[in-house]
Amino acid sequence: MKKILSVIFILAVAISLLSCGEKDRDYDEYEVKSAAETLIKKSKTLNDIYWGSGIGYYEDNNYADGYYLPADPASLYELGFETVDELKERTGKVFSKKYCEAIFDSTFVSDSDAGTAVTKRYYQGADCIMVYSKANVFLTDKVTYLYDTLEATGSSGETVFVKIRVKVERGELSQERDIEIGLVEEEDGWRIDTPTYASYRQE
Repeated sequence: MKKILSVIFILAVAISLLSCGEKDRDYDEYEVKSAAETLIKKSKTLNDIYWGSGIGYYEDNNYADGYYLPADPASLYELGFETVDELKERTGKVFSKKYCEAIFDSTFVSDSDAGTAVTKRYYQGADCIMVYSKANVFLTDKVTYLYDTLEATGSSGETVFVKIRVKVERGELSQERDIEIGLVEEEDGWRIDTPTYASYRQE
């Protein structure tokens, strides 16, 4: 009997531990919505830098490195940073560490890339950021976030999801649809853990 009780106890503990591991986190809806709105607004500029028109550059063969050209100081002034490190720091205040790693790996030329045929978008030159002038521009549509539709929809593990309606315009065409965005809470506060951009969908 004692053996049976011991087995039942062990199974109960095991099930309890598994349940704890799968538990979705609790969250304050007002706090999440407030953080999400602030972060989504900041993400718009970052989306454009990484996947849209990007940092402006000027064509000067004296400073060109192949198809890499020096960043336009006026563009950097408008964006509010001067170096790659400053851009990374700003990105880290909006996106999660995991998401930042993916962005940085695909966007910036690293030391290990030096001397190879890379086509990443930016690298830090001796005097300024260098911009790849032949970069593919993936985001060309105008996106308007309708913040009055923002709502928290639930959590999965440590990720809390919000839903927001966006208006996407491509020339004279426009459409509205909902997108879902995941957020995680890190030591410095909430961060976006999924894309916030959107493109026009052909019906």
